[in-house]
Amino acid sequence: MISEQTRQDLQTIYRICDAVERLGGKPSDIDVTLKELFIFDTKHYFMYLSASDGKVLPQEAEFMNDLFDEDFSVDEYVKRIDAKKIYSVDFENDVPLSLKIIALGEIRLEGLKDADGKEFPGLSSLIFDFYRECGLEFIGCDGDVSEQESSDLGMYLARKKMQLTQLLSEEGY
Repeated sequence: MISEQTRQDLQTIYRICDAVERLGGKPSDIDVTLKELFIFDTKHYFMYLSASDGKVLPQEAEFMNDLFDEDFSVDEYVKRIDAKKIYSVDFENDVPLSLKIIALGEIRLEGLKDADGKEFPGLSSLIFDFYRECGLEFIGCDGDVSEQESSDLGMYLARKKMQLTQLLSEEGY
C-alpha cells in the first residue's frame, strides 16, 4: 500500500530531524525528540486529510498504522480527530511545531549535514515534497480521490508554505 519511495523519504526526514536536533536546532524546552514531534504532526496531517471527505476509511487507518507502526481502529482515529478538532479552521491556521523548528533550523544551521557529512538540500522543501507526494498517495489509498480531499491537500500545503514564509519574515529571515 505504501510506496518504497515514501518509506525512503520518511527515513530521510527522520535523519534531518536527528541532525537538526543534534546541532542544537530544537528548543531545549521541548520534551520530545524532533522526530517524535514530526511523526505527531504528520499523523495529524493524515487525519485532517482523512476527515476531509467526512469519513475515515479502513484503508486510511491501515495506511497510517502501517506508516507509523501503530494499530488504531477507524473509530479510534475518528475519536482523535474529534477530540483534537483536527478538521477545523483552527487546525488549518496552525503551523505544526515540527515544521517551524525545521524551517528555522534550516536557516540558523546553514550547511546542515547528516551523520555521513552530506548536506541536506532544502529541508523545508523536502518536507513539503514529502507531504505532497505522501498526501496524494494517502488520499488515493482507497481508490477514490474526492474533489474535497484534493482541494484540502492543496490548500493545506499552500497555507503552510505561506505561514512559514510569514514566520521566517517575522523572525528576521
